[in-house]
Amino acid sequence: NLTLSGLILGAGFLAPIVDLMDSTEFLYQTSLLNETGRMIFNETFARIRELSEWNTTLALYLLSTTVFNLGTDGQKSLFQNLTGFMFQRSALYSVLPPVVEAYITYTNTSDFKQSLHVLSDFEIDSLRPIVAFMLSRDFFTDISAKLMSALDYQNFLLYTGQVDALFPSTNFSQNTSQLSKMDQEGSILKGLDGILGAHVETFVGCRVI
Repeated sequence: NLTLSGLILGAGFLAPIVDLMDSTEFLYQTSLLNETGRMIFNETFARIRELSEWNTTLALYLLSTTVFNLGTDGQKSLFQNLTGFMFQRSALYSVLPPVVEAYITYTNTSDFKQSLHVLSDFEIDSLRPIVAFMLSRDFFTDISAKLMSALDYQNFLLYTGQVDALFPSTNFSQNTSQLSKMDQEGSILKGLDGILGAHVETFVGCRVI
């Protein structure tokens, strides 16, 4: 039995989102981008970073057409056009795996909606673009100082996906290494290493898997 106390987080809001979502090098190193695609992707994220300083709405729009797949009327994202992948959730799948498609189909059935007391004509996840727009300021807010303050009284376990093409784990590692209280020695979470088999970086109050 494991006794856990604290917060387990996998959210992209824990660091500047442009830094976490700039997957240029990850996509290039996994051969999803060639030299030309690498240059285009890098220039686009540089533009997003520039826009985020003075117009978060425009920055969010460009980000959404680059990686978020929030385009309308079948508009493809820059990621889709450059890689040929239809979804950016994993570097291992160019399309949604059958089990994920089955899940999406199930969550849009009347029985599932009724169990959640949701209107039968409501399409699950249909409000994603609206929610993203409402969170536009939060997307580009650096909360590193608040995170470090929270670590003084709360334990955190941050997890990442090793082949996540949207939020590459290498970006999380680079960000956490910049935190002032970072302990540079890697370790394995005692009691969890046999289950997770993951490399763990530890700094005061926080562990990153």
